[in-house]
Amino acid sequence: INPAIRRRSLDHSVLATDVERRDRQVKKAKVSYGDVVSLGAAEDRLFATVFLGSGLLFVGMLFVAAATAAGVMGVAAGLHGELGKEVWTFGRSVSSSIANIYAMRMAAVFTISTSTILLRGQLMPKWLAYVGYVIAVILLVGVGILAWVELLFPVWVFVVSVYIIIESSKQGKPRLSVASTT
Repeated sequence: INPAIRRRSLDHSVLATDVERRDRQVKKAKVSYGDVVSLGAAEDRLFATVFLGSGLLFVGMLFVAAATAAGVMGVAAGLHGELGKEVWTFGRSVSSSIANIYAMRMAAVFTISTSTILLRGQLMPKWLAYVGYVIAVILLVGVGILAWVELLFPVWVFVVSVYIIIESSKQGKPRLSVASTT
C-alpha cells in the first residue's frame, strides 16, 4: 500500500476516534449553552438553522437600517441641508421600517428558536423559555403598535445572560460553556 494513502487512512481513523470520544462526552455531560448551534445527537437541524439564520438576519437588518439612515444623512450633509422633503421622508421611513418592524420580527423568530432549544436541551429553567415564547409573540404581534415593545427582546437577552453568569459563578466551572473541539 502506498504510504501516503496509509497515512491518510490512519489520520481518518484518529479523527474518527476523536469525534466518537467527543460524542460520548457530549452525551455524558449536559449539553452546553455555547453548543446550541451544534447539539450533537440531540440536535434538531431545523431549529439550529432557524436559530443561526434569524440571528444573522437580525444583525444584517440592523446594519442595513443604519446604512440607509447614514446614506440619507450623508447626502443631506453633502447638499448642505437642501435635501428634498420626499427623499428625507423616504430614507427615514425605510430605515425605521427595517429596524423597528422587520428586525424585531427576526428577533422574535430568534427568541422562539432559542426558547425551543432551551426547552429541548433542558439548558435553563422552563419559565425562562416560556417567557421567551411570550416575548416572541408580543414582538410578532405588537411591534408596530407600541414602540416600547421593542425593549422586551434586549431585556430577555439580558435575563438569559445574567442566568448564565450566575450559574457559572455558583459552580466555579461554567455548566453552560463551549465544549472544546480540540
